[in-house]
Amino acid sequence: MDSAELSRMYNIACSRSHQVVTDAYEQLHDSKGEPIRDPDLVKEIIRLTIKEIRTEFSLVSVAVEE
Repeated sequence: MDSAELSRMYNIACSRSHQVVTDAYEQLHDSKGEPIRDPDLVKEIIRLTIKEIRTEFSLVSVAVEE
C-alpha cells in the first residue's frame, strides 16, 4: 500500500472514530440536553463506543501491515 492510500485509511478510521465519540456524547444526554444518570445505560453506551473505536483502529493496524 502506498503512502497516500495508507494516509487515506488513517483518515477514514479517525473520522469514523471521531463520529462515534460525537454520537456517544449525544447518547449520554436526553432530548432535553440533560445528562443520562442511569449507570447501566451509561456503561452500555461506553462499552459500545469503545467496541466501535477498537474496530476502526483495528483496520488501521491491518492497513499498516499491508
